[in-house]
Amino acid sequence: MDIVKKKLRQVLSFNKPIQALIEGVVLVYLLQKTKNNIEDNKNRHIRVRILRRGIEKLKKAMSDVHYKQGILIVGEEAYASFEGIFLNVRGTNRYLKVTGDAFGNEGKPILDFLRSKGVEVGTMIDLGANFGEISLYMSKQYPRAKILAVEASPDNFRLLESNIHFQQFSTVNLSLLCEAVSDRKGFVEITKGVNPENIIAHPSIHLKESDLGKKIETVRVPSDTLESIMSRFNFTTLDFLKVDIEGSEPLLFESLRMCARKIRAILIEVGDKADHHTYLPLMRFLFAEYHVAYDAGTGSKWTSFESFEKSMLSSYAQDIWFVREEKKL
Repeated sequence: MDIVKKKLRQVLSFNKPIQALIEGVVLVYLLQKTKNNIEDNKNRHIRVRILRRGIEKLKKAMSDVHYKQGILIVGEEAYASFEGIFLNVRGTNRYLKVTGDAFGNEGKPILDFLRSKGVEVGTMIDLGANFGEISLYMSKQYPRAKILAVEASPDNFRLLESNIHFQQFSTVNLSLLCEAVSDRKGFVEITKGVNPENIIAHPSIHLKESDLGKKIETVRVPSDTLESIMSRFNFTTLDFLKVDIEGSEPLLFESLRMCARKIRAILIEVGDKADHHTYLPLMRFLFAEYHVAYDAGTGSKWTSFESFEKSMLSSYAQDIWFVREEKKL
């Protein structure tokens, strides 16, 4: 009998898939056998075997897809690590799509661009902060900066709070606000669910064709203007304003008309939720105010509004930079 066992072990040692299959079957059997008292100290070795097997399977899966970011499992939540920032993966698949040596955090190219223009961040507002990816990156890079992350969706805001409280660096310089930014103070309806593309429901904004026909649920949330938010949180000037509010950007026209002279750099999305013609008054004003615009994706520079307008109207979506050339406001 001992000879048979020895021979079987030798065979299995050369056949890893069969070995893994048998180990899996054994662990399922042991787990079923001890499921009512798996936490008992006498079953600690079984717990270790099960956890180690799970860890090895996760490591192999990450290796197979060349996923070089870190993954941390805490209770029922999983966090991906990008540039030293932990981000809950429950709300999006994007954090799991990055492979190889590609950077994962969207804050890195933003910071690189700002520094290329001589902008260092001492004050920042992130409108449409979503899960906090960019705000957290800037908070880590500029621990003495004053940063406000504004997210309208209560569902997204809960994940934002989770991410804020789960970092290995201090986030005391980062304040959170669960409100929509709009053209007036009051309340607005916003689509429900954990979704990086939640939108304010008003006539100028439309859903993607893939969403048509689905039942759309909304939730009522407080709203305020950018000008008022800056005043409430004592921002007299801004080094950086990020605006990604899924089609509601044109609603900021009056606030930006009043505050643009106080803002050094603006990154604003022209997305697919609203007709790009609705952006024209705002973009015409910003171009006149900053004299130049940059495409955040390609780095293209526009020095005439006509060429900028043509590009914006013909694109599906663009992130646009407006930056003051002078060193001080």
